[in-house]
Formats: sequence, structure tokens, C-alpha cells
Amino acid sequence: MPKLVIEITHAPYGHENAYAGLFIAMGWVAVGNEVIVALHSDGVYAARKGQKDPMKEISLPSVEKQIMDVIEEGGRVIVDRTCIEVRGIDQEMLIKAVEGFTLSEDLLHIRSKAMEVRFLEETSAVAKVLWRIFTILLAPAVIIVFGVGRMLMRQKRRQTYRMLMEQAAGGN
Repeated sequence: MPKLVIEITHAPYGHENAYAGLFIAMGWVAVGNEVIVALHSDGVYAARKGQKDPMKEISLPSVEKQIMDVIEEGGRVIVDRTCIEVRGIDQEMLIKAVEGFTLSEDLLHIRSKAMEVRFLEETSAVAKVLWRIFTILLAPAVIIVFGVGRMLMRQKRRQTYRMLMEQAAGGN
């Protein structure tokens, strides 16, 4: 199962990063994937319970509701304990389902354990020749044609401008 870790570092409602991150998390977990939303810095304010519903003012769902939706769908939302302590937020002020982590061993468990090595496919000899022709001949030819076309357009514009100036000078 694919895993996605979303890091939110901005406070909700002052910036759209918290809303966008939770929106992506909800979409990711809704299709059956694993998601972890990590809140730290000012992003920990998103995990406070009892926030006012901003739907009337800014037409966005509350961040608290988004967090609960992500958790109900099977996602995890974790907050940095150091960040909540520095900001004077105690555990009772947080949404109950939000987990806390410290910047040590807890972060190692977020990373996926399965390591997958994917090698590039071998390129055929014909494909190699075609790419060489493209990069050595075709790409520079396209640039030259574009440059000549641009030069001709500028000359035509310059001639038109001079003709208009001569007509204006002759008309006075």
C-alpha cells in the first residue's frame, strides 16, 4: 500500500497550506492508501479542538473537521510535542485522536520499512541512435528555424514602421 507523509508547518486560517495539506491527505486516504499528517511549527495549531467553523466567513471547512475526517478514514495525524510545549498548548487542548511524537525515534517509524529498488530499462540501440540524431541535429535545427523566422518577422515589422514614418513625415 502506498504511503504518503504530509508535513504542515503553517497555522490554519492564516494560510491555505494547512487546508490544502489536509485536503490532499483526505483524498489519498479515501482511495485506500496510507497517510500520515505531521504537524509541527505553527502547524500544531491545526490540532487544537474547539476551533470556530469558518465556513460562513471563508467558505472552507474547519481544519478540526478535516483532521477528524482523515483519522476516521484510517489516516494518522501526529503533532510534534516540542512544538506544542513551546506554544503553550497542553494535551487537553488537542483533538483526542491526534498522536504526539518527539524528534527522535518516533520519526524513524514514519518511514516505510520496505525498500524497493527500481532499475531503468535498458535502451535499445535504435532508440539510442534516434535520440542522438534528435539532440545533435533536430534540436539545433528547430532553434535555427525559430531564430530565422523571428528575424524575418522583426525585419518585416521594421519595414512597416519605416514606411509609416515616411508617410507621416511626407504628410506634414
